[in-house]
Amino acid sequence: MIKSVIKDLAARALKAVLSVFKLFPIKDNRVFFQSYSGTQYSCNPKYISEALEKEAENYELIWAFTKPWDHAELESRGIRVVKYESIPYWYYRLTARVTVNNVNYRNYTPARKGQYEIQTWHGGGFYKKTMADDKEVMKDRLAYERTMRDFDRYSLMMASSQINLLKTIRGALCFKGKVLKGTPKDDVLVNGVGDGINKKVRDYLGVSDDVKIALYAPTWRQDAQKSDFDVDYEAVNEALTDRFGGEWVMLRRLHHFAAKFFDEDSSAYIKAESYPEMQELLGVVDVLISDYSSSIWDFSFTGKPCFLFCSDLKKYTEDRDFYEPIETWGFPVTENNAELISAINKFDEEDYKNEIEKMHAMSKAFEEGHATRDVCDIIRSVVYGTGEIPEGIPLA
Repeated sequence: MIKSVIKDLAARALKAVLSVFKLFPIKDNRVFFQSYSGTQYSCNPKYISEALEKEAENYELIWAFTKPWDHAELESRGIRVVKYESIPYWYYRLTARVTVNNVNYRNYTPARKGQYEIQTWHGGGFYKKTMADDKEVMKDRLAYERTMRDFDRYSLMMASSQINLLKTIRGALCFKGKVLKGTPKDDVLVNGVGDGINKKVRDYLGVSDDVKIALYAPTWRQDAQKSDFDVDYEAVNEALTDRFGGEWVMLRRLHHFAAKFFDEDSSAYIKAESYPEMQELLGVVDVLISDYSSSIWDFSFTGKPCFLFCSDLKKYTEDRDFYEPIETWGFPVTENNAELISAINKFDEEDYKNEIEKMHAMSKAFEEGHATRDVCDIIRSVVYGTGEIPEGIPLA
């Protein structure tokens, strides 16, 4: 408790110090981006940024990274890259007319009148509970309050479905402002990734066009155990070959919080953690094996088979729980390798299609493939237009 109080006071003091950057004027055409606290060029912010790059309007695009030297190619495209939480970071962050982020800002980040702050969030669907509904988060009430204190700063958020809107955006995140229907990162899956992305992914992984790809991509655990990720890659590969035919290769993409604990090499799979964009992987692979990750929501719009491997289902349910029962998610649920192999062998395309359609209808999915266009229309209005959300933009 004392430690949490000290952190709270320190955050308030640092926020006051950083407010000195408010002395600099806001630059109207400046748009500031960061994804996963500066660790990635990915997710919703990436798709918004790349769409703005292609527009005729003169935007000054800024990206923040913990390792800016890894993103020199952005500089060659005219995008300014700054080091996360450096002095230039705070200058550009607090003088941008529009900011775009997919996780909450640090609780010592000052809010500034006149900025239009877009919080895209990063997970869709209606799966594991988060923030105010997460038992682990709520063990430290002061830490939660520090995180949520400035959540009403945002001008716009995004929702993937009606359940996502009510349970996560309005519920767990307590956001009362305007919400856009749909998420930019899922436009590419609704509309299809195209041959260029397919070639890019396969070239990166060294997988030829005639080989089918299965991706194992579980979510993170608060107290991850190796047994939670104990997929029998060779047996799964054999089952996929028997059921769907052709030659298969397995990819392994652990959550970045968990990957460092499971760094062993294996001839049974290709490590895919280093591939920079999850949505591109999802658009290219033929089968996804996951668990409680929101990537299963994204992947559902491809229509391709997805299987849930949940060896810790009982514990995860007790520790974190879900917004809707896992049986309503539309995907085959398995708790061990034998059940996973059986689910692959018994997979029925028509039954699966019906279950996914039922899930989309039940959740009242908002993904229609034009969220990127819609949010760019809003940004254009903020920077060059009336400052209001244009008519026809689908708000939840």
